[in-house]
Amino acid sequence: MSATLPNLKEIAVWVDSSLYVTHFRPVIVKEYLKVGLELVPFGHDSSTVKLSAAKKIPGDRIGLYPLLEKTLSENGSVLVFCQSKNMCEQLCDGFMLPLAEMLGPENRFEAITSILGPERVEALSDSFKGYFLQRGNGLVAFHHSGLSQEEREAIELLFKRGLLKVIFCTSTLAAGVNLPAKRVIIASLKQGYNSELTSI
Repeated sequence: MSATLPNLKEIAVWVDSSLYVTHFRPVIVKEYLKVGLELVPFGHDSSTVKLSAAKKIPGDRIGLYPLLEKTLSENGSVLVFCQSKNMCEQLCDGFMLPLAEMLGPENRFEAITSILGPERVEALSDSFKGYFLQRGNGLVAFHHSGLSQEEREAIELLFKRGLLKVIFCTSTLAAGVNLPAKRVIIASLKQGYNSELTSI
């Protein structure tokens, strides 16, 4: 069952089954707070991580670029959770070209087509293909409920295969999707336009 479901005991009773819970994690999760150009450990014994003074990206009011640069330089991938669809798209627009420049200019269309298959690529809208494949070179995308099911599935598959490196997403992505990210960034303490983010 997904870890995002808070009422697993009730579901177990409803389907007349036993509830099995494990706390095993194949990868240790470490939480940090970003303070300026430092990552300060939160709730575990680790040392502070220094970030490089990266170049300024227009619209990067919260200083994401140093985090993205560090993770991508280590061949990692990143999920950035945003408070709204609009924020996802704005951040994706702002970072698409700088990150494509950082990771290299090679054309990834053939690799993307090989992973998705020609039929799935054909099913994607022209506007999506132009934005994601041509402008972003298949490295950076946004993911929210405004995309078609086919577009969301394509983004998830490319991220799992390691071709897509950064997804700016809403909490829609957190509902039962298992994606292997080296770093997860919560870019806002709000969800939507009015709701505060909770611990559940």
